[in-house]
Amino acid sequence: MQRNGPLSFGQLSIWRDVRTLPPARWAEANVSAVWPLPDGTAVAGVRRAMQRLVRRHPSLRTTYQLTDPDRPEQLVQPDGDLELDVVDLATQDVPAALAELGSGPFDLERGTGWRARVLTARGHAAYLVFVNHHIVADGGGQAVLQADLSAQLRTPAGNAVEEDTYSLVTMAEEQRSPTFAAKNEAALRNWRACLPPACSSAMGDPAPPDAETLQASLCCPGLATTAYDLARRADISPASVFLAAYAMAIRRATGLTSVPLRLMSSNRFSARWGRYVTSMNQWAPLQFDMPVEDDLPTLARRLHHVAVRAYRLGMYDPEALARLRADRPELSRQAESAWAFNHITADRSLYVSGSDDPSDGEVRWESGFHRFGHRFYLRAFDDGTLRLRGRGTSRDLVAAILTGVRDVMVGPAPVR
Repeated sequence: MQRNGPLSFGQLSIWRDVRTLPPARWAEANVSAVWPLPDGTAVAGVRRAMQRLVRRHPSLRTTYQLTDPDRPEQLVQPDGDLELDVVDLATQDVPAALAELGSGPFDLERGTGWRARVLTARGHAAYLVFVNHHIVADGGGQAVLQADLSAQLRTPAGNAVEEDTYSLVTMAEEQRSPTFAAKNEAALRNWRACLPPACSSAMGDPAPPDAETLQASLCCPGLATTAYDLARRADISPASVFLAAYAMAIRRATGLTSVPLRLMSSNRFSARWGRYVTSMNQWAPLQFDMPVEDDLPTLARRLHHVAVRAYRLGMYDPEALARLRADRPELSRQAESAWAFNHITADRSLYVSGSDDPSDGEVRWESGFHRFGHRFYLRAFDDGTLRLRGRGTSRDLVAAILTGVRDVMVGPAPVR
């Protein structure tokens, strides 16, 4: 199903984030994963399975016409030869493979935006390291690929594979059609409602483009236990528990009583689009008022209901949002002042190296995963890891937010 056409709203959101980055920073848009393979898997079987995935999912054989940055297009290519590196684990371990494959930029106009490497042990395939540009697949898209890879490895070699049954170009056209107009306008109304108060922030002037980026993590399995226990008792999502603790930590550290939040919406609510391999993530705005400090269960319940509404308004035309900002010059600092949040349910070890980090609830400093986007960005993983990035801010504030989330959920770390 080879069709060329405009980018979808999710693809366009990523493109707008990265199109002005200098070439030296293109790799910041890469998304990495490590997929363990069943014992005894043959390299030839992995190669055959990956070829089937390329045939099934058009984003794996798509290039992009970016000559006019304001009118990018996706160009779906015919099925071609598969390039798949094979390296023995005795020569390169998983963290080294992640670092090597993830640090290289992609030329989206001349090649498909992904690369993969099989790591072998005793002659069999042990891991597949997969790295793609975010425009090719978000975390949800990678999860689809991993599930499909597992299924294909169980499929006999002689069985025919179904050709791609969906078109990302068709999805992009539908998003711009009259039938989608009401959903798009509802999402933009939500942005209009959230933008004005978000401009008033206790964070001061926006960070300059070259501002120092700080990133730290904190791992405490008790965070996940608290999130899931409270979610079950309150009939809400674990994400809402993490988000409520984040909002409480922000309030305590900054004095903000109205917090401009930006929630990463997967936009995979549709059964029809939920299995598409592409980038569908977009930021959903939420201005959350906390005139008084509630306890965590009360705040989590209250936040859950408004957050669900925000997530469901997370799919919109990025160009229309850009026009809204252009009409309001005073909003230029808004993105800098917002607090972004993403709850990641997948195993963190599939996305980052160093998954054996100590689980003692202490703050540990690390290199940033990227330097574009919102000034503050918290990722909460299901193993109890928190990872916070801040630009143009202080170590004290970054540490205060991380420890604040921990203290709200499980209490302070024990004194050694």
